Amino acid sequence: MTKLLYIVLSLSFIMLLFSFLKFISMLIENDFVKAFLQLVPIFFFGIISIVIFLIIKKKEK
Repeated sequence: MTKLLYIVLSLSFIMLLFSFLKFISMLIENDFVKAFLQLVPIFFFGIISIVIFLIIKKKEK
């Protein structure tokens, strides 16, 4: 079960990284509306990553 959580956590971090890179590229292109819409998946994957990390820490105790 913990291995599965680590896999999901790593995938969530990868998606968070891609979302952040897309956000930066939208800011470089001066497309601010799409850039701020890109903040939604950044927060979504960030919250998922934090929750899964806390679950893993709780199970390790």
